[in-house]
Amino acid sequence: MLGPADARVASTFLHALDDVNATVRLAALSALTRLTAPPPGACGHVLRLARDDRDAGVRRAALSALGRLGVGVADAETAIAAAERLGYPVAVKASGSDVAHKTERGLVRLGLDDAPAVKAAFEEIAARAGGRAPTLIVQPMCGPGVELIVGVRNDPAFGSLTVVGLGGVYVELLREAAIRVGPVGLETAVAMLRETRAATLLDGFRGAGPFDLDAAVRAVVALSAFGAATQDVVAAVEINPLIVLPRGGGAVAVDVVLEAKGG
Repeated sequence: MLGPADARVASTFLHALDDVNATVRLAALSALTRLTAPPPGACGHVLRLARDDRDAGVRRAALSALGRLGVGVADAETAIAAAERLGYPVAVKASGSDVAHKTERGLVRLGLDDAPAVKAAFEEIAARAGGRAPTLIVQPMCGPGVELIVGVRNDPAFGSLTVVGLGGVYVELLREAAIRVGPVGLETAVAMLRETRAATLLDGFRGAGPFDLDAAVRAVVALSAFGAATQDVVAAVEINPLIVLPRGGGAVAVDVVLEAKGG
C-alpha cells in the first residue's frame, strides 16, 4: 500500500483519471485503489468513470476499483448487475496484485452468457479463493487479438524503465522483451515492438490480422509517461495482457497491476 496520501500524490492520480488516453486512466485507477487513504472525492470520481467513461476497459476497471474504495461490488447480485450493464458474454475472475496464474488456479470463468452462469461462476471462484478471497470482477469478453505485456519498472539506479513484449502465457514461455529508459515516444515504442516477435503477429500471420499497431504504440507511450511521472510513489505498473484487436479496433487492457514504493 502507498503511505498516507499527501495533496501532491492525490492530485497526481486524480488528475490522471481525466487523461485523454485510456491506458493512463487505467493506471491511475490502479494507483488510487492502493492508497492507504484515498483522497476526498475519489469515490465520486471513480463512480463517474464506471458509469460514463467512453472506454469499456476503463468502465470495468472503475467498477472493480469501487469495491476497494468502499462501494461494495463483491457479491453475486452486484456481479450480475454489472454483467447486464456491460452486456453478455462476460468473464468473471479474481483480481489483485497477489493473484497470479489465475487460469491454472481456477479463478477465471469465460464466456458467461446469462445471470445464472455469472452467479455460479462468482460463487465457485469465491469458494476456490477461500478465506483469502481477493476482489472478484466482471469484464466483457474481448475479441481475439495479439496479447502484449506492457510495463514500467522505476529503478533507483537506472530510472524509469519501459518494458514491452508478447504477453499472456508467452511471457514465461518466450522470456523476451524490449526495454528502454522512459518516458518513450511514438518512434521508440514502434522500435521496441519491432524488436520482439510481437511485430510478426501484429503485422498479420497465417490469416490472422493485421492488428492495431497504432493503438498498441499509443498504449506503450501512455503507460511509459505515467510510470515516469510517478517515480516517487510507484515502483512498477504492468498491463498483462494488453489485447491488441484487429486494425482499427483499438487495444484493451485486461489486467493492470500496480506496485507501490514501500508496499
